[in-house]
Amino acid sequence: MLAYLGTPFSKAQDLHAAYRSACEQAAFLMREGIDVFSPIAHSYGIAEHGGLEHLDHEWWMARCQAFMHRCDAMILCRLPGWQDSEGMEMERDWFLAAARPVIHMEPWEVPERLIPHNGGWAYAAP
Repeated sequence: MLAYLGTPFSKAQDLHAAYRSACEQAAFLMREGIDVFSPIAHSYGIAEHGGLEHLDHEWWMARCQAFMHRCDAMILCRLPGWQDSEGMEMERDWFLAAARPVIHMEPWEVPERLIPHNGGWAYAAP
């Protein structure tokens, strides 16, 4: 299973801190053996060093769609600000419309709906 990791970003007072939190949560899940793609971890450095606008939602969502199509589920990480994140809401809505699971995650906890399966992880429907 490949999961798309949603974390809040654009409304954070410190974008670098939001980037660091996304990287930390992605690393935590990866250490647990969960394959994740974090759009913030992937794109922040590219934007920072490539001269791209960090907060152009429409442009970044178009880039993220290619990755969303390849992911089996979304892990929605409940870091501070997640409830106000327009990007996470858009991503969640996309996964639900595609009939793919949206799995809520408390920071630093493996989501309850993920279960070990054949040397990896699988989604356990409620």
